[in-house]
Amino acid sequence: MSRILIALSLLLWCSSASAQSSPWQLQERTSAGWTFLPGTALGGYWDSGLQPGGNPAVEGLFKKWIGLANPRAELDYNGRRSHVNFGYSGLLEKSWGEALRWEQHGKFVARRTLTPRFDISGDVYYFVVPTTDRL
Repeated sequence: MSRILIALSLLLWCSSASAQSSPWQLQERTSAGWTFLPGTALGGYWDSGLQPGGNPAVEGLFKKWIGLANPRAELDYNGRRSHVNFGYSGLLEKSWGEALRWEQHGKFVARRTLTPRFDISGDVYYFVVPTTDRL
């Protein structure tokens, strides 16, 4: 009889475990309506111009500072059955003594749920870059 009581108490004490969310896990924003997120990043770096096996005395003369600016914006619409996203990101890179380089990236994403089992979506991306190496 005591074994049955011990087994029954263990069964009641050991209930099913539910998964816990991680504190670093990002939650998708699902609030209804329009959301506008502007942003910018500024930065810079120092280019020493050294190549592997090069002469540091000669190549050290070509050191330069490069400044960066990155404006961006996102416009989201979340509806009951639709989601639309417009995005833009630009990169302005300026090296002293060289021409200004400007890159632009744009996107349009749309998703519509027609029935619980059928939805349609479309993505369009647009890039303006100085070379294809930057894609």
